[in-house]
Amino acid sequence: MKNIKKFAKKLLAMIVATTIILASTTSVNAAAESIQLGDASYAGNYIAGVYFSDKKTTDGKYLYCLDMPKTTAQNVKATLVKNSKYTDGGLVYILKNGYPTKSITGDNQKDYYITQTAVWWYLDEVHGTTNLGEQFKSEGSDNYGLRKYVKNLVNEGVKHKNDSTATGTPKLKLTTNNIAMNLVDGYYKSSAISAETDNLESYKVTLENAPAGTVIEKNGSATNYSGEFEVKAKESFTIKVPESKVTAKTLSIKISAKGVGNGVMTSAIVSIVYCVLSLVFLPQLLNLFGCTDNLRELALKYGWIIVLGFPASMIGTTLNSIIRADGNPKYSMITMLAGAILNTALDPIFIFVLKMGVEGAAIATVIAQVLT
Repeated sequence: MKNIKKFAKKLLAMIVATTIILASTTSVNAAAESIQLGDASYAGNYIAGVYFSDKKTTDGKYLYCLDMPKTTAQNVKATLVKNSKYTDGGLVYILKNGYPTKSITGDNQKDYYITQTAVWWYLDEVHGTTNLGEQFKSEGSDNYGLRKYVKNLVNEGVKHKNDSTATGTPKLKLTTNNIAMNLVDGYYKSSAISAETDNLESYKVTLENAPAGTVIEKNGSATNYSGEFEVKAKESFTIKVPESKVTAKTLSIKISAKGVGNGVMTSAIVSIVYCVLSLVFLPQLLNLFGCTDNLRELALKYGWIIVLGFPASMIGTTLNSIIRADGNPKYSMITMLAGAILNTALDPIFIFVLKMGVEGAAIATVIAQVLT
């Protein structure tokens, strides 16, 4: 009897389950060493006659200058300042709370003017530079009422000058299998991502922490990511994250994939094959596992019935594996416990009440497997 149970457990343990795990991490630079400046217009003449040219890249991104007296370059390549001696918590605060991160007046041109002059005023006050004179800071004309906004940014910056700057090269991390992301036309774009699959027609992919505007490219078409999407077994896909959405120093995106595909079908086919083979060769299998003559009759009675439950048992075990992989281990545990409790309750009914003996035990087990 013990040998039969061991054999049954070995058969039940042979299930089909597919798991796709994408888990390594690759980091890429999120900022170039240099940028190309484009045509520049004047930022306005709002306070005390102070005006200057915009600092913009060729694709329209605003930049800020630390030294007002320097001539603004146009249509040339310029080097980005990464770790200036002037970089402190206050300067970072001004840039985080100025244009384009936040709207100050609702007018982009004025907001850029306010932010740039706040940078210069802050550097004058904290680091002793001489970007702006007293005419700008207190005495000169202010027909648009912008000085108060500039001064407020400066005062708040002073309060935060000792804050951590968390400076360094920004990075974008893509959690997947040895995939690098490169900046192309305003997007961080991954190389092709695919999964090795067995017995799967397709798999489902989800992204965690993907910024709004993330694009998925596959089969030559691009769609905005809005949730779980399907990828065919032999297909690949790429991820594109808008550069403008990478506002933090580090952004981590986790890619999860899950596959069901043919798993249940394969489990059903394999279990039926096992069932048929066991029915045909049950006497020989009992001999193989050392069943004695005294137990043979009981073993055959139990075995003819229990092997009929192989399909229900194996399909149920496969589905439980899929449920756990899908992130619902509690539901899987409940179904398994329900089957065990039901089997325990039915055994005495079939064995003693209905007086079916070992055949009743087998019937109770099969019923519990089918129902759970």
